[in-house]
Order: sequence, then structure tokens, then C-alpha cells
Amino acid sequence: MKKNYIAFVLSVVATVLQAQTVLYTNNFDNPGGFTLDAGSFNAWAINNVYQGGALFSGSTIPNVPSQPSSFSNPNQNYLHPASPFALGADLSTINNANYVAGSGFGNLRAVMNTSIDAAVYTNITVSFWRIGGLNGMKLIYSINGGQTWQDAGLNFQGSPTVWTQESISIPALANQSNVRIGFNMAEVELADPAPNPYHSIDELTITGASAPTGQLTVSFNIPAIGICSGQNISVGYNVVGGTLNAGNIFSLELSDATGDFSTPTVIGTLNSTQSSGTITGTLTAGISGSNFRLRVSSSNAAIIGNDNGTDFAIALSPEAPLIILNTTTGQLQVSTTAPSFEWQFFGTTIPNSQNQFTITPSANGGYTVIATNGSCSTSSTIYTVSFVGLEEDASTEVLVFPNPFESSISLQYEPGIFSQILVFDLSGQLVFSTNETLNTLNLDSLQSGSYFIQLSGEKNRTIRVVKY
Repeated sequence: MKKNYIAFVLSVVATVLQAQTVLYTNNFDNPGGFTLDAGSFNAWAINNVYQGGALFSGSTIPNVPSQPSSFSNPNQNYLHPASPFALGADLSTINNANYVAGSGFGNLRAVMNTSIDAAVYTNITVSFWRIGGLNGMKLIYSINGGQTWQDAGLNFQGSPTVWTQESISIPALANQSNVRIGFNMAEVELADPAPNPYHSIDELTITGASAPTGQLTVSFNIPAIGICSGQNISVGYNVVGGTLNAGNIFSLELSDATGDFSTPTVIGTLNSTQSSGTITGTLTAGISGSNFRLRVSSSNAAIIGNDNGTDFAIALSPEAPLIILNTTTGQLQVSTTAPSFEWQFFGTTIPNSQNQFTITPSANGGYTVIATNGSCSTSSTIYTVSFVGLEEDASTEVLVFPNPFESSISLQYEPGIFSQILVFDLSGQLVFSTNETLNTLNLDSLQSGSYFIQLSGEKNRTIRVVKY
């Protein structure tokens, strides 16, 4: 008798195999390789009974036709339904393929009870031979060792009168290390194909195309404070045994919330031929879940990397708050749905501003709102205020020239009223400071853009300037 076998792939092969590699075969001569569900009306069975016959009730169970000589072991064990309810009630001993059509409401499974490792294979194809049956049967698969099962998209239709081979490629199985295949019998959908034979299955084979040269692994340290949607992350990668050619692009890929890479999301790319390094990406905004994974793939050579090996959670970051000006009151207002938020002025929290939807600006400069959801936060864009203090008397007036400026800027003000000069960019970052009462500021090192000069002391003054 032919033995079943499973090809467990332990490492990436050193050469590209053009043909499909057989990962698993089963001609059901060893029934122990499958777990069979038994229902109240119908059940799965594996045996070598092909002869049907007449029941005492007057019904006839058709014979299962002989198998072709091309089978590895023709006319031996095969997988099929066999109804203990019908046969027991009829006092019959016919044990070939049969079932009670339209009876019961179970979804009975006949599934592999060990997994195959297809981590370095793509184009995973499942083939098997079948005969008889109208409907009520479909192919299913699992990528987590049988914990959950998915519809492979191959529903049995028609009632072939001779053994016929079925074949389907299942993209979701590519590069998965815990693959199982099975068959689902929906009792309520079973239809009697008599005089044709009933559902029968044999010669199951799973094949895959070997991955190209090289193995690509990633390293990703999950931060203790958690990960937020929209956040930037860095992932280390390492290629062993592969040759990276000019124009190669590494892609940082994010799974779906169940760890499935059937349709990965590319969150970052890196053009490089270096066999190790770091690739950065931005997690998709608006996503959340607890079972995400990351992997890196390369384009030349084409290598699909192993994932990071551990599930991680992504918490939902709040939407960016929106600041607007109430032109009637002169107050700033924020629109946000976040459970918590605070106002900042040049990056510093404004006292008593937490969860306040309106504030009255007390100084000219850049205002932002930081919205928080748990450990995740999002900042609004900077709202620049330039209208505060316009009514101050001339004793606090500051003349700034030229404005815009190219490299340095001159200040003219009443002596002794200012003791500190600070310069901030629009993000609130301090880019220049002095405790001297300078009349000329050398700002040649700054990038072109808008800045705020803040003078403080006996009086306070903020002026917006522009550098060419």
C-alpha cells in the first residue's frame, strides 16, 4: 500500500525550481491522516467499498465506478459520505458512498489533522479526483492549524459519472507555515444524483512553486507603550543566501488584523541592494486590531520574507483635531471627537486647557491641539495667531527689519524692557535663543520659511517674520 507523506520545508532552497513541488499526497489508504465528522443523519467515511445495492425500503444505492489505472492504488480506500442513520434504519449493510439527501443541518468536515509547511512556496495548488454528487460539498482550508476554516471557492457542482480531476490554486496559502485542507459536507444542501453515484473523493495532492534563492527575515521590537495607527515604525531586515540585483526594492508589508498576508498592505519601501538594514514605514491610519504581523519582501531577487513571528496590537489613533477662529469673539475653537485633548502654545501645554473646546489666545504664535485616545495621540495643524497685542501702546512697539529677511534681522525697541529673545519655527521648536539684548540676530543657518521672534522681560512681544 502506498504511504502518505508530508514534505516539511525547513529552509529556503538555494535554487529556483520552475516546476511545482509536491508538498502533500493522500490516497486515503491510511485513514488516520484525516479527522472525520459524524452527524446524526450523515457521516464521513474512508473505506474500499464500491458496491451498492437495493435497500429494503425499495431505494437503490448506485455502485461507485472503478478507478482509473493511473491512480497510485486503484480501487482501494477513498473518502465519501456513508449515512449510519439510513443504513441502520433499513437494516442494510451497504457501506459504499451514500447519504440521506436534504436531511440534517450539520456542516460536517473531513480535514487533515496535521499541517504542512508552505512558508517558502507560492502558487499553492490543491488537486483531487472525484465522482458523483450534485452539490452540498466544498473545499475548505486553514492557515492556523485547523483553528479556523475558510471556503476555498471550489463548490462541487454537477454529478460526474466517471472519476474526474479537480484543481484549484489558493493564493491565501502562499508562504504559510501551518496549512491544512479539508472537505465540508452541508447536509441540508445534499441532493440525490441517482442513478449516478454519490460523492466520492480520492488522490488528494497539494503542490507549490518553490521560492527564489534566499531567505529574508525581519526583526521588530514591539514597544511596551503600544503601537498606534498612523505611527511611523522601523523594521530590521536580513537576507541570507540570495543575490540582490540593481534596482531591487524592499517592501515593508503589513498583514490584515488576523495576521493574513493574502493581500498585504505595503507601508514602506527602500531601494537598496544591501543584504541587511532598516526599512521604515507608516502604519495605515484608521486601523486597529490585536493580531497584526509584519514582513519584508524584495523585488530583485524576488523573495517573500518570513513574518516577524509574533502578533502585535494596533490601537486606533484619534482623527486630527481642527482649529478654527471665531471672528466674533476672537477665540480659538477646536473640533474633535477624541475622549481627551489639550491646547499647546509653541509645543508647551497651556495651563487649564485640557478638554476646553475654546480658548482665548494670550499671545501671538503657533497654537495646536493634541487629541488623545489611550496611549495614542494626534496633533492638529498649527494655527498661527498674529492679532494679539495690536492695541498695546507705543512703548512696547518693536520694529523688525527687513521682513522678509535673507540672513540677519535687526530689532529696534525701547532699551531695558526685554531680557530674553527666543525664535521658534512653525512647529513650536526653539531654533534660536539669547539672554542678551541684541539688536541684530544672525539667522543665516535657518531654513527658508516663517518664524516667530518672542521677546520677553518687563514686556512681552511676539513678531512673525519670514526668511527667504
